[in-house]
Amino acid sequence: MAQGQPTTSHVRGILLTSGLLTRVEDLVIVHLEATFMQDEGPQAVLKWLRQNFQGTLIAAGGFTKASAELALIEGYLDLVAFGAPFVSNPDLVARFKNDSPLTPPDRRVFYTPGP
Repeated sequence: MAQGQPTTSHVRGILLTSGLLTRVEDLVIVHLEATFMQDEGPQAVLKWLRQNFQGTLIAAGGFTKASAELALIEGYLDLVAFGAPFVSNPDLVARFKNDSPLTPPDRRVFYTPGP
């Protein structure tokens, strides 16, 4: 784990001691950047959230078709959202259904004003 990156325990502590959240039951939304969860991986945070929060859990960012399916099958999440892959592949649902390759995202052209 790189120095300065939070651990899963650190994230748990922030959620519960920030003063903004007094109980996990009060949770409305949490945005976690999965790349920062290097100790146990983002699945550990999602598993902990699922054990402590019974509401709908939605995640986005860094998911592939396979990792999204696994998170749903394992019950860590209720929904997975796709942003950049959808922008690069407006037919993302059809590509997932047909196991077609995805066009890689090119952030240089996302939402540009045009020529």
